[in-house]
Amino acid sequence: MYTFNIDDTLQNINSRSAQIRRFYNGMVDSASEFEADRFLHVVHLHGDILKKEHGFIFTEEEYSRALIGGKHHWYQRAGSDYISACPVFVGTTLSEPIFKAEIERAKRDGKFVAGRGFVITPEDLSEIQLKSLRAKGLVHINGRLEDFVTWLASQFPDGLKSVDILEKTAGYSEAVLSTLSHDDIATAHFLRPINAVDTFNRVKGLSSADIAQKARQFLQGFSPDWTIAASDIPVKLEGFSDIEKELSGCASRADRMFTVLGPAGSGKTTATMMALVQFGLKNPNTPIYELSKDAVSTTKAFKLLNRLHDGLVIVYVGDLFLYGDGFRESILSLDAGRILVVSSSRQSEWSDHLGRYYSDLCITSDFQKFSRNDFDPLIEKILQYVPAPRFRKMERADQYRELTRSRSQLLIALREATDSKNFNEIIADEYRSLPDTDTKKLLLIIGISTLARVGVSLELALEAYQNLAPKREFQRALEALEGIIARSESGRFLARHDLYMRHIFDDLVSFDEMQEVTKAILKTYVKYRMPIIKSVSRQDSYLFKFILNKDFVSEISSGTGGRGTEIYSDFEVEFQLDGHFWLQYGLYLAGINRLDPAIGMLQNSIRAFSGNPFAIHALADLQLRLAQQRPYYDSTTKDLIKTAVKTLNLMDAQPTLTIDEYPIVTLSKGHIGALVKHRRQDEAKILAKEYFERLKLKARHTNSSAIESMQNRLIRFVTLEEWSSDAPRRDRRSAGRLERQ
Repeated sequence: MYTFNIDDTLQNINSRSAQIRRFYNGMVDSASEFEADRFLHVVHLHGDILKKEHGFIFTEEEYSRALIGGKHHWYQRAGSDYISACPVFVGTTLSEPIFKAEIERAKRDGKFVAGRGFVITPEDLSEIQLKSLRAKGLVHINGRLEDFVTWLASQFPDGLKSVDILEKTAGYSEAVLSTLSHDDIATAHFLRPINAVDTFNRVKGLSSADIAQKARQFLQGFSPDWTIAASDIPVKLEGFSDIEKELSGCASRADRMFTVLGPAGSGKTTATMMALVQFGLKNPNTPIYELSKDAVSTTKAFKLLNRLHDGLVIVYVGDLFLYGDGFRESILSLDAGRILVVSSSRQSEWSDHLGRYYSDLCITSDFQKFSRNDFDPLIEKILQYVPAPRFRKMERADQYRELTRSRSQLLIALREATDSKNFNEIIADEYRSLPDTDTKKLLLIIGISTLARVGVSLELALEAYQNLAPKREFQRALEALEGIIARSESGRFLARHDLYMRHIFDDLVSFDEMQEVTKAILKTYVKYRMPIIKSVSRQDSYLFKFILNKDFVSEISSGTGGRGTEIYSDFEVEFQLDGHFWLQYGLYLAGINRLDPAIGMLQNSIRAFSGNPFAIHALADLQLRLAQQRPYYDSTTKDLIKTAVKTLNLMDAQPTLTIDEYPIVTLSKGHIGALVKHRRQDEAKILAKEYFERLKLKARHTNSSAIESMQNRLIRFVTLEEWSSDAPRRDRRSAGRLERQ
């Protein structure tokens, strides 16, 4: 509830309410993500009489200044809400300038914003005024607040319950709904039952035209949904039967987790969803749920399912990367045999990161690139659903050659075969043919979110786009991108596939363009309370982390001489209390070998979030690197080594600590390296033997290439007195290309 009133009337209402009220002062408070419908957020946009020291907005001039200045964070949030929800304005007269201006901000474009908005005022409007409102998607109702309240009471005499909303949006059965408490309902909103039989029957009821449209979109690279997975559109590639068998085996053995691994564009996500549909058809009594990427607490979600069902429940979580290391504790919160988590992951992400957190809990299945045995069914699908005249006229042997050219990457094969061009040429032609720079910038906004694999909400995309001061209207820019972008089932915009966007970012867009768009997205987060990742939804949180990640900034600024610092430096004030911001800033500076300022940034990160083990580990690593680079083994060098060694030893002694890198590996590399550099050979040999034994002990319980590699380096040093420097870092863009190949 947004109000222009500054008095304390709303705070003094003591009547019984179904919701808990939370009050915000728009003049000073940061914006907030709205919580479950149990809470009503009341926002005094123009100030609060109980906090008069923060000021008020009374005049049109003050209003305009606050709107333009960008410091009134709740104005930004209100603008987003006008787009994402159905606004109802209640006022005394439409002619009040500030009220009228806010209504103007709420216009509905009709195509990308569902529903209408409503304006309730006790005045008779002229036909011109009514038509003007209708043109914006707003309906005027002649009445007062009391009339609106009376009407609501007549429409919902018993109130509108959370369970009613859940019934309409999630498809729960009445039997399940009747058992849910208020807290359960808030959790259940993030769990969607997947009934394989109902989904299969819905697909059978679709017209041939609907099926053909879905097929063309899917075969052009857009993400699959459950309708696609239950249809005959995707080809059951040769590796699919192995996934089916592994999934059934995991269910029968009461395993905790099953993950399908494969390269980008291989079809692993589609295959995983297809396997779940087939399992559901064969085992209709085993409940299957999809966990929303925005689930606030995965532990609560699992415990709710544990109470709702007696036997095994399968939970599909899509890409595993989004859930992080804390997800492990959620899986372990229940006894084995109660929840089977099914997911997919890129092989590189599993090897580099996720495997460390989940390998002891998880059964994996490799789903690699398609083989020659898949050629015929792939060709038949292309000919059945996609207009490809040149491909259709080819002899079967020539069609085989077309698929072979794709290096057995499914997405690339489908596009090259149907467009009769090289994959990169297809993307370049599409990008260059966009009508103007504004449209290209909107694609970059959506493309960055696609690269992050979470997409972007309509309201965040609009706000970021407006931050770029475009000349083209947002709706017209979206319309120009039709066929290149689409909205997911959760309503977020995604480009066809991140392989498309990778080529655009690598070869078609300059750093200056990427920097401008990246900053425009980051500006949308300034309005929230720090730390950002705890103030926004899970998907928006991951998008924020992805954009600031030193790998992403390094990739887009490759070859610019370290200009990635320009992205971070613009937000040093706004994000000064956000530990993740300083952590990534420091890691980026370390990556371009600016160690002194990098240490300062990591110290800022620890000040902002004192318990962050990632920052503590990174700081110790940098201290050892700086010690190694110093020209003399003086007291400063010794202090750097001593501090870092103490930190890493303490971290290594914590049995429950799980971060991306092993402290003992960092200690071995940095400490020995620094001693060798400063000609402390004898001391280095003694420590190398000690560190080798500790690594050997660690290797008994952990399968890690990093540990094995460090053991080999230590053995070589002790026996041959050879200490190799680290291999040079690969250029991030080249690395990206190699991964795709």
